[in-house]
Amino acid sequence: MLQVLIQGLLLSGLYALIAVGFTLIFSIGRVLNLAYGAYLLIGGYAYFFFAQTIGLPKLAAVLIAAIIGCALGVLKFLLIVRPLKGNHVAIEISTLILAVVLQAAVVLIFGDSSKILLPIIPGVERVAGAAVPYSNLFAAISQAGSSSSLSGSMSARPIPVARCRPCRWMPKAQQSLGSMPIGST
Repeated sequence: MLQVLIQGLLLSGLYALIAVGFTLIFSIGRVLNLAYGAYLLIGGYAYFFFAQTIGLPKLAAVLIAAIIGCALGVLKFLLIVRPLKGNHVAIEISTLILAVVLQAAVVLIFGDSSKILLPIIPGVERVAGAAVPYSNLFAAISQAGSSSSLSGSMSARPIPVARCRPCRWMPKAQQSLGSMPIGST
């Protein structure tokens, strides 16, 4: 029972981290990115491919997966969001289509059977008789650190508009960061 409780707490922390990312993207850009989950899917399969199929070191595979995810995000912005700027419904539909295409591409490349990911950090810690993998502990610590740093940065003093390049062309982002008085757009 304790094992299930600990694993549930660790998994809920991971879900919270994903939700924070979703919320952060929406609060800054005011666009619902429905392909966000597909980026996580691509990152997971990129790690699987580079670490377990090719045999690269795990840290290198994680870095490559992160770079691939960032590159997909930049491409999505340049090819979908920027051309459709101002048309939120078209952007949301386009990101939904992108999510479906990315998921279909993963199924075509890797098949539809589930894959087993080996842990990034091997080993298990015993906590009151329950086995907690080091990878899960690392994920929980990362989630707690990310959440606390984000909540701290959201309550900090406003960022000057001159230092926030995206804010120059996004008045709503300026307002959400506190750089611009509401109603001055």
